[in-house]
Amino acid sequence: MMDPVDFIFGVAGLFMLFGLGTMGLFVYLIIRWSTKKPEGKELVQDHQQMKAKVDAKKGDLIIWGDHTYMDLTFCMYCKFVKTVERRLSGQVFNHDNKKLVAFQRVERGFTADGYYYASSTDWDIRCEFDTKQFKFFYNNELVGWVHLPTGGIYNAQKEKIGEAKHPKKMSVDVGPIRYRAGEENFPVMLNGRVLCTISAAPDYSDLVPGAFFRINENWITTPIFNMLNEPETEEEKKWLLLLGVHEVVFHGHWMI
Repeated sequence: MMDPVDFIFGVAGLFMLFGLGTMGLFVYLIIRWSTKKPEGKELVQDHQQMKAKVDAKKGDLIIWGDHTYMDLTFCMYCKFVKTVERRLSGQVFNHDNKKLVAFQRVERGFTADGYYYASSTDWDIRCEFDTKQFKFFYNNELVGWVHLPTGGIYNAQKEKIGEAKHPKKMSVDVGPIRYRAGEENFPVMLNGRVLCTISAAPDYSDLVPGAFFRINENWITTPIFNMLNEPETEEEKKWLLLLGVHEVVFHGHWMI
């Protein structure tokens, strides 16, 4: 006959194993669900909902009109929400502190895998991204890709037309000091000419007053573009706009 104490410990052990197994299964399902990319109708619905939210913010923006990529700044208001996915929404300001662009971005999983919408009163930009590339659309028409990690720029016909290799992002904290490794800017070459350098965006995820002394980090007042040659075609102007918006909306907040 089994000793009552042994019986109790045996039952308790079974319950413990069952609890651990259930918890492990729950964690596995959460991770699998959070890293699974939407597909088919679910993806279309997700895109429609995000675009609708961005469109709803257009009423707060000033008219784009004669503005250009040179009017973009690193100054933005943004709200970050992290659950099983990461969402960032906000507005980008011009040099007069007027709201110029509205955006929303989502990422899922353990890497930068997702998409964003960014809109002015005159245009809409969509970018779909993963660890291999950024895929850009302007007013719902494919413009091209930036391949990673080379930074090669390809047009909609998959022809290489330039390069914009972003510095690698890495920060090291020592007490109250945060040092950001990598170059402060990078060149943009299109059609055989270096048109400009683009400043690496400051990281809004750690811009907390008094939290860090930041070394080798640009500030929100740093100009995005340092022009070396003027764009000669509408395609080149469009790429500069895409890259400028991308620098703020994507590189301006490290969501992971």
